[in-house]
Amino acid sequence: MVEDALGQVESRMAEQVVAIAESRSVETLGHAVSLAIEQRTGSPAIGLYLFKDACPALLFSSHVDEGMLDLYQSGVWRSDPILNHVTTTGGCGDSETLVGCDNWQRSLIFRAISQWGFHYNLGGPIRCGDMIVGVLYTAREQEYSSYNASDRLCMDLVCRATSLAISGLINFGALRGLEMPPPTKPARQYSPPTTEFLSPRLADVAIGICRGQTNKEIAREIGISDQTVKDHLAILCRRFGVHNRTGLAARLATRLVAL
Repeated sequence: MVEDALGQVESRMAEQVVAIAESRSVETLGHAVSLAIEQRTGSPAIGLYLFKDACPALLFSSHVDEGMLDLYQSGVWRSDPILNHVTTTGGCGDSETLVGCDNWQRSLIFRAISQWGFHYNLGGPIRCGDMIVGVLYTAREQEYSSYNASDRLCMDLVCRATSLAISGLINFGALRGLEMPPPTKPARQYSPPTTEFLSPRLADVAIGICRGQTNKEIAREIGISDQTVKDHLAILCRRFGVHNRTGLAARLATRLVAL
């Protein structure tokens, strides 16, 4: 029964990703992305931006108040840790994880989105070829828990599918006047490590190590003790045939794959 339910979830997600990638209009794309994000994270709120004159220009939004969108584009985006993370690493991230819970709740971005009832946000890159041309955001309310590694992996998959759709729209001239080359390539390309052969908890720890998190940060994020993280680290080192954290990170880096 459990396997059947998981299979249905995976099948539904696969169908949603295909629908995103095959979108041939901005409106169709936006609604497909919103549906996929809602199914995985519980919130349909999204903001899809493309870079124009080195600034994020809104392409599509769903379930987000216009006042929040206007505030973001008035210049709040300049202090957005997700935007910085996306453009410098090419990876997905959530603000609370990137800056820490306390710093996040004191940040300008948090004060901005909390006015409209949101507490957590998550974002990832939109690409055209090997260049980052935009960013996709989602946000959810305080009654939900913060985003976890599984949520970030889902966002990565949705961003990849969205990138295919955006590339098609750009190539067919459907975004004339909006598409602009980004200021730079990302400093490094990030993809989640292959984790099919790891248990969910070991995969969470492996992803944290790839992201450069400390044991305490990993423990806080996935809700286990520091000692349990150390135990999982030892298991991962044995499994990958390395002797320390540095060697493990390097070995995991060689196994980065596209979902």
